[in-house]
Amino acid sequence: MSSNQGNSFVNNIIFALLLVFLIVGAVRNFSGGFSMDAILSRLMGQKETTTWNSDKVYTDPRSIFDTVQGERVRHKISYATAMQFIHKRSLTGTEIQELGKRQPTSEYFVRNGSKKLIFYPTTGTDEVSQQFMRDFTRLRTSLRHRKDLIFIPVETAFISSERQIKTSSDRVFYNVKRECGKFCIIDVSSYTITSLDSPGIGVKTYEVIEAVVNSL
Repeated sequence: MSSNQGNSFVNNIIFALLLVFLIVGAVRNFSGGFSMDAILSRLMGQKETTTWNSDKVYTDPRSIFDTVQGERVRHKISYATAMQFIHKRSLTGTEIQELGKRQPTSEYFVRNGSKKLIFYPTTGTDEVSQQFMRDFTRLRTSLRHRKDLIFIPVETAFISSERQIKTSSDRVFYNVKRECGKFCIIDVSSYTITSLDSPGIGVKTYEVIEAVVNSL
């Protein structure tokens, strides 16, 4: 046997061994069998898995009222449930000072420390806002005997836009308005502000506010 023939024989053996290893590896990978159907099934499964993993779903943070909105129902939201959707904090000294200097809040901060000021919306063209305002009007009417509750339109109570800000005092008042949003309650006796965690008006917003106001 010539040297060339010997090299060719060795190369053939190495090639055959590599082929065997490849076949064994393929059989292990395709445990369901080394048939064409098994290979296709395996490949399709991998493709579907890859596609699913690559489809990341991104969603915006839900409105705070999404968990209780839905369809309008007969039963009312309890006070305990309503408390999950409001934020309450103490007013700062600067805020108290400004609220005591400006109309229409100064009268209550200076002379009537037991009042609760309820700021509510009077504008809004969409159906949900219109329904809210109708419902809230009925609530105000039912509470007209409560002399400690003062209802003030939110649109006229505060500085409504940054264009109106001229001084640092204006900025304080504007920031209170931003926190208040569409609705808030300022308790003059305890110097606290209660506002909605959601700035918008939803289907269930009225029921949340009704429970809070009736608890005052």
